[in-house]
Amino acid sequence: MDIRVACIRLRYADWDGGQYMVRSLVCILDPGGEPVSGVRVTADWTLPDGSTKTQRALTNVRGQARFWVGSRQTGEYQICIAQLEKNGYAYDPDQDVVRCDTLVVP
Repeated sequence: MDIRVACIRLRYADWDGGQYMVRSLVCILDPGGEPVSGVRVTADWTLPDGSTKTQRALTNVRGQARFWVGSRQTGEYQICIAQLEKNGYAYDPDQDVVRCDTLVVP
């Protein structure tokens, strides 16, 4: 069975005296549109200064994985999903509804 990235949602909040917390919610679904739990999601962040950070998280029963970065930088943050892994499932990035998303922190 295939799995795909169905949504990426980004938001930020002021955090810890001048820092920003940029958070991402990633939704993983099967071909029937049902959430898939226990998927290991690998995500790559690009921060405004061009530095990168890789994170991994497991999806919950709603098929959601959560990621976050804290930084003092303003500008564009990007998150891209690099890999989905779960035994018995195949991941074809061409089936993703979305693979990357960006957010500008003023």
